[in-house]
Amino acid sequence: MNVRAEATLPGGQGEPGTEDSDGDEPFVYRDANDCSSGADAIPGVICRNDLLVNFAGTDIPSRPITLADIATFRPSATEFTSEPAGWAVRGLPANFVAPASQHTVAGTLLGAPAEVRFTPTSWRWDYGDGTTRTTTTGGATWQALGVPRFTPTATAHSYTSKGSFTVTGAVVYRAEYRFGGSAWGPVVGELVIDLPSRDLIVSAASTVLVAERCGTVAASLC
Repeated sequence: MNVRAEATLPGGQGEPGTEDSDGDEPFVYRDANDCSSGADAIPGVICRNDLLVNFAGTDIPSRPITLADIATFRPSATEFTSEPAGWAVRGLPANFVAPASQHTVAGTLLGAPAEVRFTPTSWRWDYGDGTTRTTTTGGATWQALGVPRFTPTATAHSYTSKGSFTVTGAVVYRAEYRFGGSAWGPVVGELVIDLPSRDLIVSAASTVLVAERCGTVAASLC
C-alpha cells in the first residue's frame, strides 16, 4: 500500500483551518504539499495526512471491486445430477447433487494480473412442482454417503404426484480478489450461477416379485 502524507507550512498555498478565540483548537493545514517539511513539529499545528492508497503490488488506485470488474473471471462449471437418473418414485426421495468447492481463477483485473477466489455459500433448488429450497451444501450421491437408495438427504426431495418435472438450481458464490499474491480482498455482491436444468419423470411405485430378499434391494419396491 502506497501512502503519502501531505501538509502545508505557514505562508504556503494551502488554506489553514480556523482557530477559536481561546486558542485551544490546533491550527490545521489543508491541501498540503510536503509533509516532510516538518509542519507537524510546530506547536499548535496538525499535519493532516491525506492517504493515497493503491492496490497492493500495483500502481492502480484502490477502490471497491464489484462483480462487474470480475466479469471475465468465471467459476468452474458444476455438474448437476439426480438419483435415480432421470426418474423418481412418487412419495420417495429423489436425490439431487451439484458439488462445488472453493477454487481460484487467474486472469486480468483492472489491467493487472490477478486472481479471483470463488467460494460457494449456498445452493438454490427449484424442484419443478412448486417447491423451492436453499441449502448450504451441494449434496452427495447415496453411494458416497454410504446409504441405501431412496434415503433422505440434505438435498433430496419427495414428489407427491406423478408427472414430468423440470428441476433447476443455482450456486451462490462469494468472490475475493488479490494482486500478486497479496492478501485477499472482498468483491462487492454475490455471484449466482445457474445450473443446467434436469427433466424428471415421476411414477407411482408398484409391488414387484424379486429373486432376492427385500433386504438386498429397495424395500419400498418389494
